[in-house]
Amino acid sequence: MAITAATAYAVSLVVAVTPQAIHTGTGFAVKSDSHATEFVTAAHVVEGASRVVVILQDGSNFTATILARDRIRDAAVLSINVGNRSTLRLSQQPPAADDAITVVGYPGAHEFAVSGEDLRVIGGAQQIVVDGKVAAVQQRGESIVFKADVGHGDSGAPIIDRATNAVVGVTTGSFIAAGIMLEYNGMDLGLSSAGLDALLHPALPANGAHPPQYVVAIAPAASDSAQSSIASFVHTTVVQNFAEQADFIAVDAPWAKDPSSICRAANAHAIASVSASADGALVAAGVSLTDCIGNPVYEESQSLLADLPTVESEHAQAVLLTKQLEADFDGWADGQRGAWLSLLRYGFAIAPDDTNYYALIRLGATALDANQVIAVVAGGPASTAGLRRGDVIETVDGASAQAMSPSDIRAALDRSSVKLAVERSKKSLSITLRPRRYPELVRMLGYTQ
Repeated sequence: MAITAATAYAVSLVVAVTPQAIHTGTGFAVKSDSHATEFVTAAHVVEGASRVVVILQDGSNFTATILARDRIRDAAVLSINVGNRSTLRLSQQPPAADDAITVVGYPGAHEFAVSGEDLRVIGGAQQIVVDGKVAAVQQRGESIVFKADVGHGDSGAPIIDRATNAVVGVTTGSFIAAGIMLEYNGMDLGLSSAGLDALLHPALPANGAHPPQYVVAIAPAASDSAQSSIASFVHTTVVQNFAEQADFIAVDAPWAKDPSSICRAANAHAIASVSASADGALVAAGVSLTDCIGNPVYEESQSLLADLPTVESEHAQAVLLTKQLEADFDGWADGQRGAWLSLLRYGFAIAPDDTNYYALIRLGATALDANQVIAVVAGGPASTAGLRRGDVIETVDGASAQAMSPSDIRAALDRSSVKLAVERSKKSLSITLRPRRYPELVRMLGYTQ
């Protein structure tokens, strides 16, 4: 297929400079104004890069900023400080088997001349256009299996529907399912435009932060003075390695008691608590995840027997444990993708297809404090109704809340309208609470799908 000049103009070479080598891939422009242009590429193209450079078709090069990165979907968004560029249009329709496609990329090896910030391809970079077809669509419509003569360097290249000239996906070469990187023999893989849309148009929190797919706050477990110095060393190693490998944001331990403060301070939407210990040669590590109102979401732990009870041996085992915890977490995040995305976007873990009503409130976990308000999501139904942290719910639709178990109270609040009698500072208040389902919560908080 002969592509238009505008399409060719929108596709660029992406160069990732790492301490060990220079790697290349492809990117394509999806948004441009008078000041900047945003490109999509594959996340693995820029993995570990100390500098990312976008080389335009005319040979000019610009250092790029990584705006967002989704390691599950293997996609990233880059920005360069040059505007008024041609962009490619994303398809609003999912691809189907046997659809004719075209891939535009920069495959092959390249040699570079570097002078200060200037980085140029020796002999220039040749844009290659290949035709193919879609073989299948996987992962709930997010992953494309296709057949085309693509090669190394085509990662991040646009997959274009020949009938509409719209981008139906981006070439990745693999996808992650259940924590395992999958590849199809003789076939190629890509992220569909539907999957890409979740990265390009995330729902933003009220303060305008733009979290990458994998950013949550790490609150290291409180240190135990009884732990040995080796155990403390292992704990620190696990926290550092997990943060480096999983793109987490580390925050200070003193905030760990207040989930909403952690999320606000770190511009995050969830909190991971990492723990580690060492008992002789046995090294253990774990990670747990809660949302921003303190609800538990995920928990996993692993242990390994070190070769020797030494710092070096336990350090090596801590790295292995970290990798295993990350793989387990990847598998969970992929299998629970709907709830995981809602967690990162909105700060609460609710799957989009959940039909229950939610007030975005956390009550006490025991029979003694089940009717006490522990946390409230700002802007959510409970907050809008006037509930505040520290309130004590006395009755729910006339029934005594003090006689209810935590599960009974949750069930009583799972409806579209509830009348509450609340005690606050020794005063009684009458509050009408209107919990909402997932789509209504999203609109209520001012986010976009």
